[in-house]
Order: sequence, then structure tokens, then C-alpha cells
Amino acid sequence: MRFLALAVLLLFPELLVAQGFRTFSGRNHPEIDWRVAETEHFEIVYPEHLEGIEAEAATIAEETYAALSETLGVSFDRPIRVYLSDEDEIANGFAVDVGRAGFTNIWVHVNETASIWTGDAKWMRTVLAHEIAHIFHYRAIKAPIGLLQNVFANPIPSFWAEGFAQYQTERWDAQRGDRWLRTAVFEDRLSYSDGLSAWNGRLRYAVGNSQVRYLAETYGDSTITNILNHRKTLLPGIKVHDFYSAFKAEVGKSYRTFYDEWRKHVNVYYNTLAGQMERVDSLGAALPLPGQYVYDVAYSPDTSQVAALVLSSVARPVRRLAVIEGLTDTTITRRVRVLAEGSLEAPVAWSRDGTRIAYARTVRGRYGSLVNDLYAVDVASGDTRRITHNRRASSPTFAPDGRLAFVGSVGGTANVFLLDASGEETQLTEFTGDVQITTLRFSPNGTRLAFARFGPEGERGLVVLDVESGDIESVSVSGTDDRIPVWSPDGQKLAFTSLRDDVPNVFVLNLEPPAPSASLRELSPLKGDSFLSMPEGREENGGGERRVTHLFGGATAHDWLPPDSLHPDGRIVLVTSESKRRERAYAVDASRTVTVETPVSTPPQYAAWTEHRPPNEVPFRTIADPGLIEARRRYSSWANITHAGSFALPYAELDGSDYGFFGTTLWLEPLGKHLFLGVVTVSIPDFADETLAFFSYTNNQFRPTLTLNAYRTPSPARWYGSSLLVEDLIGGDLTVTQPLDLTDAPYVRTTADVRLRLAYADPFNDSTFVDVADGLLQPESGTRADVRLGFTVKRQRPYRYNDIYPLDGIGLRARVTGGVPVLGSENEFIRPDLSAFWVSPSLGIGRVYVYGRAQAQFGQRLAQDFVGLSRFDDIDLQLPFIDPVTLSDAERVRGYRRYAVGDRVLFGSIEYRLPPVFDLNTSILGVIGLGRVSPAFFLDAAAVWTGSDFDNAIRRTGAGFEIKNRLTLGGFPIIHAFGVAQRWRDLGATIDRESLDLYYRIQATLPF
Repeated sequence: MRFLALAVLLLFPELLVAQGFRTFSGRNHPEIDWRVAETEHFEIVYPEHLEGIEAEAATIAEETYAALSETLGVSFDRPIRVYLSDEDEIANGFAVDVGRAGFTNIWVHVNETASIWTGDAKWMRTVLAHEIAHIFHYRAIKAPIGLLQNVFANPIPSFWAEGFAQYQTERWDAQRGDRWLRTAVFEDRLSYSDGLSAWNGRLRYAVGNSQVRYLAETYGDSTITNILNHRKTLLPGIKVHDFYSAFKAEVGKSYRTFYDEWRKHVNVYYNTLAGQMERVDSLGAALPLPGQYVYDVAYSPDTSQVAALVLSSVARPVRRLAVIEGLTDTTITRRVRVLAEGSLEAPVAWSRDGTRIAYARTVRGRYGSLVNDLYAVDVASGDTRRITHNRRASSPTFAPDGRLAFVGSVGGTANVFLLDASGEETQLTEFTGDVQITTLRFSPNGTRLAFARFGPEGERGLVVLDVESGDIESVSVSGTDDRIPVWSPDGQKLAFTSLRDDVPNVFVLNLEPPAPSASLRELSPLKGDSFLSMPEGREENGGGERRVTHLFGGATAHDWLPPDSLHPDGRIVLVTSESKRRERAYAVDASRTVTVETPVSTPPQYAAWTEHRPPNEVPFRTIADPGLIEARRRYSSWANITHAGSFALPYAELDGSDYGFFGTTLWLEPLGKHLFLGVVTVSIPDFADETLAFFSYTNNQFRPTLTLNAYRTPSPARWYGSSLLVEDLIGGDLTVTQPLDLTDAPYVRTTADVRLRLAYADPFNDSTFVDVADGLLQPESGTRADVRLGFTVKRQRPYRYNDIYPLDGIGLRARVTGGVPVLGSENEFIRPDLSAFWVSPSLGIGRVYVYGRAQAQFGQRLAQDFVGLSRFDDIDLQLPFIDPVTLSDAERVRGYRRYAVGDRVLFGSIEYRLPPVFDLNTSILGVIGLGRVSPAFFLDAAAVWTGSDFDNAIRRTGAGFEIKNRLTLGGFPIIHAFGVAQRWRDLGATIDRESLDLYYRIQATLPF
């Protein structure tokens, strides 16, 4: 059954994200009451508590439809479904080519979007138009064979898909292209799949965005439409769209030739810019911080310690809050301590007495939602305390008296709050509407707060808030995206980061004495937010503002150190890079000033692509029009079950004894509430006996996930005795799985599950098992009626090679299975099963892996469901998105090739695993890949006995050496291994064929 699920995923990988928002969050949300608003071309699906958002979405959606339909000549005969949700703080959306019109799921009301993007377009406009562009792209290249087109052609490479959507609906700017592309071009590392950079995801978007703009500007927008309309003949009467064939036919050159042309073009453009801007080497020596990428740097009040929020490495993408003691400009003379890790968000903040650090982290909130909450860690002890719960809080900053200010978001509106020692909140701002706030900072004396604000009308800028009076002052230059304010030690200046260069650079602003300002409570953000219109006349290098950096690769300011004998104005701590592979921090003189006499420029013919626009633009500013909504109704998940794909193929036995057809079908619901999978093999000569079927239904309408399987199908083959055992299974099972949020510790997953099973098993050709030995009994027919209760907890940090060489991990799984003598079942038993594993920190150059398992059985099961040790290693796979595939429940002591049967088992294994020594780096037909190779030494031991007779237990110990290899099948990793083992008692004895166990196995590196 699981192999069938894997086959579907290999053929249609886009279905992995077709399971609604839960694909990313792993949680169902039965508490949400979904509603539908119908427009001419869309169905907007939204939670009832977000009522009002549908009018905004409808306006943007219809404007996007009009522009793209005109450009591409594409229309839809069914409404496009748009699903909006604020259940998680995830700044993302996705579109799926399933059904007659496709659908898109989008997270809304995410404060983080203000820092991820730039420009004046609000999140809803940016993401909704983008995802609808994907759906138009899908429709433009659609083929009669549906998703099977992906098997026989490459219709939509990811860079092309993202570039097309960005070009049609967005402008070229710093955050959606320029700052990532310029660094890659300058370093000559344009590959976004080389695994070298945490920015590769953004680089993929930037490369596609730039190439589509260059293509349109050079060859005309009609060329893009012609590419989408091109088809090649697969079979007579069947045509498909292949991007690379279409590109060559319509552009007149291969994509590879075009790529080289584009690469040379952007090289001229960016290197011309680089020649007019600063280089990183002008900043002096970098601070030796740990980590490959730096998200924030904050010195303690006495500057004796430095807190750094860093990413360990691209291969080990763990965000860590490290405190460094004894940091100088070039060396770490004392120690580095990691105080926190997980999904940590910048900025971090020291308490004024230097004893605590506050930070935000993405954790599970109410109903399992992924939200940001605040934590504080004691610097000396490392003790951590969660400050807020389900608050959607970010950007903490300490006042001198110990109170903590932070940004809290409710219903898409961010405001500033002050939290006292008792936990009581005071709201300091009263913004309304679509407002986001980032990087909140207290002034040194605690009387003012500076922050970056993204207002309802798309206005961006820095704001200074008087804590006592509530008065606010806008301090940014009109039309610039200024962010990340940093106070000078005397509170008279602000350093900040601006994106006015298409990359971030650092500026300093002299703050004027506080002027009379309207009270915050008298301002009306709904009337245009005029109080945040940027002051006119405050231009760069004038009006108290000066430039600190003019770096080609950009820089962001994070801290301002107090004056010292060498730096009377102090030093500004900034982070920059000219390489996509690493970021570095520098402490530069705060008086540093860069004067740009002439704005940087490039020849117009090389810059034209950055300004090129599509023939029909989607408006960047719209006014919500409720009149577009033609009808409203409650949402029915059953009515929205959508056909995802079906196909059928004939089959025939070589001798003609059997023939018929094989077919499969998949149906799903865009919120992931329902999933149907059916596989059937219909025999024409012997319909009654040879027809096989498997049906699976998954329900996510409730808090737990329910999976119901019904089948008449052969079981996967497994070794039994010296033959392969295959059973004819007729029956079904129901599994209930509930994720548990028992702890907020990072990287921990806890689940409970219950499985009810009723299935009749009839072994094929049981006469072949007459030679069973070692205590095995003849396999028998019978009904399995049992209940299994399970609990699993596992902690493992992410690592690129966890599948072959995990660096850490610990887990516990407890299961109890009980046989129920009902409906024909005569087996009544209890079978407890406890297993655990642990991967040590580094020991020498490798890692120690320890695994243990204890099983027992009270009562009787079918003979083939024995408790004991196996003779062979059966397949054990752990693949993403589907349950583990395990064909046998018995362990094996390597070095032995005999069964051991009893009703009690203790098994243990210890391995010393060495890092991958080389990479085979081999691809076969583009589907099978051979990757890294990792050696390991091991020792297995086990005891099998019956009842209380442990003295007569069968005891086995084996040792040996194994070579593991990472095999990929259609992108899914499988670990297989070759090994040699020997019984412990034979070690050192004569080596011969009888004493050596040479084996091959497919086994996951961790048991669960």
C-alpha cells in the first residue's frame, strides 16, 4: 500500500503540497468555520473570523485575472479557488494545478512580510497576484494528458515558473531579485542548486525573474506567449508542452545559448555597478563570529559579551543564539556558548543589567498553529522562560527599568506593547488596518521607541514614539524603505539600513530635538496615514542624514558600541557579504562617512531589463470592492473534493492465462480535509478470484487524522524460512493519529496513534514452507483482529545528510498491540513493544549510534507473526510524506543466518559511524542517483527466550563492518548498505565462507 503511495508521489510531486495548509504545519484546524465568497471568476474561501478580507482579495484577484487574461489569451470555464488563512505565521502561498481551474492557498496577516519584501505593494496584493499568475501559467501549458505531461516532458522548470509570475505581477527590486542576483553574478556562482548558500532559494527566484525580464525586453513579450502556446507531438493526436523545446522553437536558439547570452549581459550590468561602489575590504577586519550566516549581533551593555543569532551552516541549518565572551576584532579569546536554538527570529535584546537576552521564536500556539512568541534566557545559567503564549509577538526590547516592549499582531494589525514584570500588557500604539512593524528598539534612556513601519497605504519608514505621551514622529526620507533602527549610545542619532541602493546600506540620522506632534490617539490611520508622510527636504547628506556605507554587496546595521579612545563616536556593528556562501560582521567607526558625488549608473541598454514591464500590469494599489462578490455561502469540504489524476494501463501474462487492466485514481480537497486513493487490477478471465483492489481514505476534519484502508491485495513479500512469504489479504484498517504539543523544545515531534485492523490472511503456496526450522511454524491462514496503541517522541536537528549520517538524535517509541477474538479471529494476545535510539555528539571523527528494543507476547497470534530474530534483513524505508515501509517486524543480529523464536526478545545494536568519505555522484537515466558513502563498525546483540526461562535463552552477538550509500529514486532518498559480519565467538578465528556473513540490506539509518 505504501509503495503505491510512493509511486503516485514520484509521478506527481506537486501533489505533496496539494494537501492544504496542513502540508506545512502538520495540524488540522476543525475549529475554523470556512466561508465562500463568489465573484465572476473566483471562489474566495476564508475563515469566518476574517470576514471582510474577501472583498480585498476579490478586487485583487479580478484585476489580476483581467490583466493576465488579456496578456496570455487565457480564460477559465470554472472559478479559480483561493484559500486564505491566518492559522499560521507563514509568509508564503502556493498554487496547485489540480482540477479544472487549479487553486491556491495563501497565509495572510503575517507581520514578517514587511521585512521579507520591499516596495509599496501590500502582502495580499503581492502574493495573491503571484499565485494567480502560476495558475494562468498552468492553464496556458495544459495538455490533454493532464499531470502525466510531467512524466514525458519538462513543461515548467521552477526558475521559469517563478520568473514568469514575478515578471507579470511584481516590480524588479532589492528583496525579490537584485541583492541576491548581484552577489551571485559578482562571485560567478549563479547556480541556485549547488547547495552552497542559504540564499539559493531566493536566488532561484531572482535568476528566473531576471531572465524573463531580459527575454521580454530583448525578444518581445509576444515571445513569452508564443513559448507557452508551443506544443510538441508526443504520440499521434497527443501533444505536450516542453519548455526547452518550445524555447528553441520560438526564440530561435537553445535555452543554454540564451542563458550564456543573459549571463554575459548581467555580468556587464553588475560589474559596472561594482566599479562605482565600495568593496567589503574597505571595512577592515571581520569579527570572528561563529556560524555561516548572521541574522543579528548585539553587544551586552558593558560590551564584554556578544550575542549573535547565526545559522550554523547551510548543511546544518540550525539557527542558534550564541554568546561570545572575550571577542576581539580578530579572535575569540574565551568561549562560545549556545543559549538557544530553533526557529529564532531577529532581533535579540539584552536586558540593561546584562543578565538576560530576549528573543522571538516560532513555536506551537493555540490549536497547534505556528506562531511567534517571546522567550528570555538567563545568560549565566542558560535557563529559558517563555514570556508570551499564542501572542504573535516579535522584536523584543528592554527598557532601563526591566520592562519589555514588543510588537504584537492581531488580525493583521501590528502594534507596540509594553510588558511589565507581572505580565501585564500596556498598548502603546493604536494603529488600525493593514499595518506591520519591524525592529523595535528602546532609546538608551528608555523614553522613546524607534521602529520601522509598513502602513496600510504601502508607506514605509522609520518612526520614533514617545513612550510617555504617545506622540510619534516620522524620520525617514520620502519614498525610501528604511528599516532596522539602531540608537547611538547618547540617544541623539539613529543608524539605520536603507534599500535605496537596491541593496541594503547603512546611514546615520541626527535626530532633531522632539517637536510638537499630534498625539497618537488623535491620528486616524484610516484617513491616509498623513502623519507618516515622509518629511520633505531631508535628503541624503543633508538635513542631518549621512551615508556610512556604499557597498556593492550591501550591509545592515545591528548595534552601536559606546565611544572609546580610538572611536569618539563609537562603532557601528554591521553585517555584509560579497559572497553568497557566507556573511561577516564588522565594527566600523561610527563617524565613517561616504560621499556619493555622482549616482551610480550603467549604460541604458544594459539596465533596460530592470525596468521592463509586461504589456498589461496588475494595479499595485486597489480599493476593496464588496460589489464584486456575487454570492456567499458556507464552505463544504465534501463538495470541493477534486479529481487530481487517474490513469489505466492494460496488462497480460506472457502465457496468456490472465489479462486485464491496471488503474489508479486520486481525489483530494484543497484544505486537505479529504484524500482518496484507489488502485485496482481487474482480471478479465477470472474476475472473481484475480481482481485486486486497494482503497485509502484520509480524513482531516477533526483534530486527529483518520486513515481508512480497505483492500483485497497480496501483501509485500518477506522472508520466512528460506522462502518468500506472500499473503492474500482481504480486510481493512483504521488509523487515528494525533500530534501532541507536550513541549515547546525545538525539533521535537510527538505523536500518539491508534490502529484498528480486521483482515483475513491466506499465505500463497504454503506448501513451499515445509522446510521451516529454527522454531518457525508453518504459516497459517486466519483473521487478524487487533488494536494497536502507539506513542512516539523524537528529537533531531536538521542536517543535509541526516538520512545517511545523522549528527544527533534521540527517540522513544512505545506500542502495545492486542488481539481481539471477534469476527472470525481466534487470536487473543497482548504484545508490548518498546524501542529507543540515541546518536551521540561527536566522538573522535565519528558518531556513536545506540539502538535498543524489547518485545514480548502474551497469548497466541498467527504463526508467521512470530516474536524473535530474523534470518534476513527485510526492507525498512522512511520516506517523506508517507508512513515508514517496513516488511518485517523482527530484528536480525548481523553475523547470524538463523531464526530464533520465542515470546520475549531483547535486542541492542551499537554502531560507530564515520562521516561520508566520498560521493559516488552518479546518475542513471536521470531517475536513479548514487550519492554519499559512509562506513560504520557495529556490534549487535540479542537474547530470545520463552516465558520466564531466561537461563535457556538463545543469545547472539555479532560484529562487523558496513558501507552505507545514499540512493535516490525519483528524488526520494533510500539508504542501502553492503556489509560483512561475524559471530563474536568467531572473531580472530580462521576466516572462511561459513563464518562470514556477507549481506546487502535496505535499512533506514534511524529506526523511526
